[in-house]
Amino acid sequence: MGRIAAFIDYTYKEDGSGKIGWFGLFESEEDIDTARLLIDSAIEYLKLNGCRKIIGPAKFNAGGEIGLLVDGFENEPYFMEPYNAPYYQDFFKKYGFRKENDWYSVNIDKIISKDYMEKVDRILERIINHRKGKAFSDYRIRNVDFSNLRSEIETIRELYNPIWNEGNHPQQVKMTDAEFDVLALGLKEISLEELIFIVEKDGKPVGISVNIPDINEVIAEMDGHATYMPSTRFYSPRDIIRDLKIFINIKKRLKQKKFSRMRFFILGVVEKHRKTGIDSKLYWSIKEKALELGITRGSASQLADINMDIINPIFRLGKTAMTWRVYGLDI
Repeated sequence: MGRIAAFIDYTYKEDGSGKIGWFGLFESEEDIDTARLLIDSAIEYLKLNGCRKIIGPAKFNAGGEIGLLVDGFENEPYFMEPYNAPYYQDFFKKYGFRKENDWYSVNIDKIISKDYMEKVDRILERIINHRKGKAFSDYRIRNVDFSNLRSEIETIRELYNPIWNEGNHPQQVKMTDAEFDVLALGLKEISLEELIFIVEKDGKPVGISVNIPDINEVIAEMDGHATYMPSTRFYSPRDIIRDLKIFINIKKRLKQKKFSRMRFFILGVVEKHRKTGIDSKLYWSIKEKALELGITRGSASQLADINMDIINPIFRLGKTAMTWRVYGLDI
């Protein structure tokens, strides 16, 4: 009838809140008693382990899938964008949870973003003219090299934790080496080198953009208009065969580089380099390569509501599609 996970991330801290507990992986039938029993059980476990507050849902913090979908149910989720039944939010409101913060997705296509990208082109042209053709001469934007994967993972790791732990990313924790290796190696299986960018200044990495082809396209095409319901058995030949077909088709499409959508998964530039115009140059590079590959639509997510450095430019590129909410409760 339902499930919930309660867990403690000992690296996550909030000023004055004591030990923080989390919940996630929440699913429930449309029954308030079932939902209440699940939440009660999670809180009981966290209290027994010394927690003073519970937040969520998350899998398992802001480095993964975060928040409960509260708006934008009519839109199709991109890869790794959480999706849940609309009535879930009623459970947490009635239980007494409060809003901690929201996260957004912005859907972008070449028509919607046309005006803003033309403005970016004009800005870049002015910068180049002002610097007499030497704009960005100290900077280099390159694609990753999968044949040198270990070194590239180290480069991304060196950028990720400093950029994403500066205070404007709520529920963010420092990603451990083991966590990062699992994430990076997993993403490599569904990535294209052409869509992952490293920004360097004088040979030193200062920015990163990881964009993932939307593999949900493959799943949707395989299932057609039907809603796929997994077997109730733990091991099901039907489920295994379907998953294997999906994996094979994803690999085939990656080899063909045949996708129409992508998710802007990681995007950031070290703070002291953001006012040089190199971030605009990075947006331009992403757009050019995506169009070259036949990708005309994308989703930038999940964007924290307090992260104005990224919200200001991205909100000019497209339209808000989904809103996810993180809830909190003192226990």
